[in-house]
Amino acid sequence: MTGSVGDFAEGMWRVNAAVGETAEVPLDSHCFGRNGTPSGALEQGMQARMANLIHPPSDVLLNVIPPQVRDGWRRNPTKELVRRLQVLCACGPKPSGKTEKIRLMRRRAERSAWDTYVYCAFACGLFEGQKGRDLRGRLASKDPESFRSAKAECLACWCLAGRLGFTVSAYAPGRNKKMLDMRAVIDNMDIGLEVKAPCRERPSQGQAWDGGDEDVIAQCLDAANRQFAEDVANILVLVPQLRTPISVDRAQLVSALYGEEKITRLIDMTTGGPVGDVATKFFPEGKFLRRRQPSGALVKRNGMPGFTRISAVIVIEEEMRDQYPHPITTLGRKIGEGACDGSIQDAWGCQLDLHYGSDNYCWIDHAILVAHNPYARRPLNPQSFREYVQFMEVGDGYGWSDGESL
Repeated sequence: MTGSVGDFAEGMWRVNAAVGETAEVPLDSHCFGRNGTPSGALEQGMQARMANLIHPPSDVLLNVIPPQVRDGWRRNPTKELVRRLQVLCACGPKPSGKTEKIRLMRRRAERSAWDTYVYCAFACGLFEGQKGRDLRGRLASKDPESFRSAKAECLACWCLAGRLGFTVSAYAPGRNKKMLDMRAVIDNMDIGLEVKAPCRERPSQGQAWDGGDEDVIAQCLDAANRQFAEDVANILVLVPQLRTPISVDRAQLVSALYGEEKITRLIDMTTGGPVGDVATKFFPEGKFLRRRQPSGALVKRNGMPGFTRISAVIVIEEEMRDQYPHPITTLGRKIGEGACDGSIQDAWGCQLDLHYGSDNYCWIDHAILVAHNPYARRPLNPQSFREYVQFMEVGDGYGWSDGESL
């Protein structure tokens, strides 16, 4: 299941105009009518909490990335900085060229999403005090990793506060008196939150690669586990940009957290020949389940796994959507399989006209997965995340709540 944020740029401006400077958090477009009017439930919540709100600035992106910062980016631009500027400056009438029009629509959708994430972070107090100065500094940084991590924190805040309705705040004590990225209250329980934005780009075109990125995911767990305190529930939020999205290949998440299935066969040590049939066996070697080190020594003296501080991992991945997608996404497979009759050609032409037509628009969607830790010291209630697909207790074991196989 996914959750969308905003429509295209014009729709987002209507939402902001309706919310003004009195909303606790900017929720996505599902909470608003087409004219930008808040729904009944949202309006009641806004009125009930209006007295205790932090008032975000009217243009949050201009506030955190002011003109002097953008000018600094332009003086020595990298490819990544140019793309940021293109998103921030996505405005004006739609070009006449088909490709340029789609490109502008996509940048507007992305700018709308950025605006919503940052607005929500303002409303939840993430831009206050030292935490806010650090967040501003990373959003204004030329360093891609710093910018990506700051944006990920704002996105996570929007997901937890705006989509799920949890109370989110910046004060979040962690281990050894260090501060986490944020704190949430879920089912009347304080939850420590750490956000990681791992990135591994695909090799250049023509370079071969295979496998998943479970090693990158595992590194994030190692880092977060060192930051989390032991006496509270904790959630690691991943906002990854990997070679293959986790929502497309969940096996890399399962491998990092739980383990993986392997094909096995017994070997007679005397003859060296196989014994019995080939079988598939699950090896619990992921961070949440592994009880022994590669050397054979116990991870913990009591025989328990070593990552019990982490209650769950939430994965949030952005997905660009079109009201009328390009036909390559819907008909490309049929054509690749050799189906190219007249009906396919007619459908291709019709969808192509809709894709480049004036009624098409774009928005940012979100693929969200929640993976629970069966050995967590403070487990979370899956009902709190029932809107999303979860790796959780299913029947006599653990599995995906939508039935997808491991």
